[in-house]
Amino acid sequence: MNTRFTCLAMLLALALAGCGDAARHPDAGDPDPRPLYYRHPMDPSITSPTPAKDSMGMDYVPVHGAAREADAVLLSPALVHNLGVRTVALRHGHAGGGVRTTGLTAFDERRLAEVRVRTEGFVEQLAVRAPGEAVRRGQMLFAVYAPRLAAAQHEF
Repeated sequence: MNTRFTCLAMLLALALAGCGDAARHPDAGDPDPRPLYYRHPMDPSITSPTPAKDSMGMDYVPVHGAAREADAVLLSPALVHNLGVRTVALRHGHAGGGVRTTGLTAFDERRLAEVRVRTEGFVEQLAVRAPGEAVRRGQMLFAVYAPRLAAAQHEF
């Protein structure tokens, strides 16, 4: 259940990733086109009541509407319509439905082991034939014939 909400949060973050500049547009839900204040382009905690430039010559970013709140996300009405965002009153109960999304699976690199043969030779017998095939500890993976190693073993 927790994974569903994590996936939903990731999808919402991806959908909103392109909306970072929505706070700069006067049509983001604020009828007054004048900005409330201006914020530093690199440090949002630094603000100014008038337009200004930082030490590198970058213009401060105008902030409109309710964007003064640190956790506020402003979306233009067109974006809300295109995304199909719906709002409902908060209520206690089952969230219902599932979330269908794409994902990526990968090996746990910490548990990955590589096998290297440090002699010339060739594989005679191969027990594991496909990438990703499950193997057990101690299972034979392949048999190698190495002429130099066989000669050294025979002399010994």
